[in-house]
Amino acid sequence: MKIAIVSFDFVESSLCLARYLSEKAEVTYFVITSPTRMNQAGCDLRGQMLWPGINTLRLQKYHNLNEYLKECPLKVKAIHYFPGHKLFNKANSLVTKRVIRQINDSDFDIVNIVGQTNQLLDYHKGLKAPKVHTFHEIFNHALNQPLHSKLLNYCVDTECGVILHSYFNYKSFLEQFPDFDLVRLDTIPFGLFESYLSYYNESIKREDSMVLFFGNVNQYKGVPVLIQAFEKLNQKNPDIRLVIAGKIKPNLKSELILNLPGNAKIIDMFLDNKDITTLIQKAGVVVCPHTSASQSGIPALAFLFGKCIIASNVGAFSEVIEDGKTGYLVTPNNVDELYRALNFVFSDVDNINSIENQVKQLLIKSNDIWRSVAEQTLIVYRKNIKRINNA
Repeated sequence: MKIAIVSFDFVESSLCLARYLSEKAEVTYFVITSPTRMNQAGCDLRGQMLWPGINTLRLQKYHNLNEYLKECPLKVKAIHYFPGHKLFNKANSLVTKRVIRQINDSDFDIVNIVGQTNQLLDYHKGLKAPKVHTFHEIFNHALNQPLHSKLLNYCVDTECGVILHSYFNYKSFLEQFPDFDLVRLDTIPFGLFESYLSYYNESIKREDSMVLFFGNVNQYKGVPVLIQAFEKLNQKNPDIRLVIAGKIKPNLKSELILNLPGNAKIIDMFLDNKDITTLIQKAGVVVCPHTSASQSGIPALAFLFGKCIIASNVGAFSEVIEDGKTGYLVTPNNVDELYRALNFVFSDVDNINSIENQVKQLLIKSNDIWRSVAEQTLIVYRKNIKRINNA
């Protein structure tokens, strides 16, 4: 089978999938880039000069990619665009047309498009091969409402297959589109985000007293709840410190700073792959105090480095975190429950060690997990190729 994966964001999961698929099929992985989109999640592409259109990546120019894809037959290419400014809209439109023509000329059996942006609509409309689309979110948490996008609606209204990563998203999708043909809908989880291992620094040791929140800070991420729980914890254990790392929405920043305890620190900046890896390596515990969520990649990243996670029991967190075994699930928006979970974990370092020993088993099994994911994905591809070609 000849497979193309076209990914706009979500490289941390789609690249791993492509790597393991390439053990069973001929796979070309296309990652969409621009001058401001070179440092992708799990993959730094700032290694060679890229020109608008399709660029074959010389892996020796990319330490991260070269390490992860060593002895792997996967073909990796960048679809490079001009900066996303209206002055370049016409030029970028021409780039897309040329790219679509080149992909069509390659006669792929199936194209798996990955991403949330409406910019991918042109690929759906122009590519001739059977297509499936992988959505990581079908709910707009910032607006607290189902995702309404031209891209999602187009995929629903055409013959395109749809892949989701959690049963929670599967149920939410069918609530939004109750008449959708189930033959076209599949749920396939992802494994650990292995490409981050190339950023691992063995000289960085765990700081048992560090609580970490990382990622963009939005209203639904529940950071104010974490701060209140940490205040209670800090009164009992003043050695514990909190790090909140990630770009903060401007309307939240002043509130967070005003209520920040003395032993807490805010790192308000875009975190690159090395920053994220360093912070996770240092953390004693990673916390996800979300008030709303559907699909989060944080467990797949934190588990990669053997970390205990305390997360709100919302969305798909319960599908990836075994409560009391690989982490702890708490009621969302419940300061006291989050405090009790933190207090239990930090009351004895053996509590952290016990969880980490369980989590490390996931890393040991990571290859097998991804091979299973790849096999499930191949089954979905074959099903959709047959269905669409016979339509």
